[in-house]
Amino acid sequence: MKINTFDSTGKNLEGFLNTNCIGPDNREWLGNPLPHHDEILVDYSPDQTGSWFLIRWSHTPEISGSKECDDEFDENSNALRRSPEQAVRWLRD
Repeated sequence: MKINTFDSTGKNLEGFLNTNCIGPDNREWLGNPLPHHDEILVDYSPDQTGSWFLIRWSHTPEISGSKECDDEFDENSNALRRSPEQAVRWLRD
């Protein structure tokens, strides 16, 4: 599934994060439950060097496309690029 991406300041990066590429080699942490979405912090880099994204999965997804065509997209979920400092702060909170 593809979701919109934003930089660490909240600016839309005009691109997508393909969550199908997140696998067992990526480190991830599940956040506390929130009213409208779930948060997962992911080190998206294959060598675990700290390419951090905070993925916010909506409880009310708006999905278009299909898995079969590999163009599934959720309009209501997104990924926020995080600096290492922001990732550490999120882990502490």
